Amino acid sequence: MSRINIPSIIKSCLQSLGAIFTGVKFFLQTPLVWSYVFVAVLLNILSVILTVLIVVFGLTLTVNFIVTALQVSVAPAVAMIVYVLIILLGILVAALLFNILSSIVTAPIYGKLAEVMTIREFGEHLGPSQSVWQELILSISFQAKKSVLIFGFLLLSLPLNLIPSIGQVAFLLINLTQLVLITGLDLYEPILNRQKLNFRGKLAYILARPTELWPFLLISGLVCSIPIINILTIPICTVAAILYSRRLNSSG
Repeated sequence: MSRINIPSIIKSCLQSLGAIFTGVKFFLQTPLVWSYVFVAVLLNILSVILTVLIVVFGLTLTVNFIVTALQVSVAPAVAMIVYVLIILLGILVAALLFNILSSIVTAPIYGKLAEVMTIREFGEHLGPSQSVWQELILSISFQAKKSVLIFGFLLLSLPLNLIPSIGQVAFLLINLTQLVLITGLDLYEPILNRQKLNFRGKLAYILARPTELWPFLLISGLVCSIPIINILTIPICTVAAILYSRRLNSSG
């Protein structure tokens, strides 16, 4: 049985932090990427606005329906629990919807950014260029498959909360694994699209690099999960991922 290499894991975590700071430094020192990041941030803001409008509209309809349904005698505590569950569900739906909308509308921007960065910084071509419509169609298909993966993790992990102690630990580990995989799929989609990899190929790329890639994705995922701030951190982490992939390819 292979033993866990703690020093290697620590080294990988430090390299991952360094990669994110390198991405920030590269962004600040490279005006070439500013326009792409600015457009991505603007699209993220529009995605937030659209998400809020959709979720608020959906919650309003749901609450009105519940109010009508609860006109019969119901204990206040029960009504309060129902409303809290609706709000929690709304937050979950908002997070998922923003991720999907943001990923779809920014796909052409990140694809072009990855292409420009690799040509300018490394003198390499990722692959044949794609039109905006091709990028959007590929992104919609990609997001549909990614959503199935997310709901699969959700269905697998939620029942574990019914198991005391060990269930919560398993729930946390499964969801951290989901965070790593989903972040990897999001950040590396612009690069892997140019390599003509399908969804399984993209997932295999991430799964094949647990030591060198997963710590980077975990840290990036946590940073990109912070509301409001992630409008800016998602583009920055995408830049960092493009640079970090070059280091992995060189060392590999």
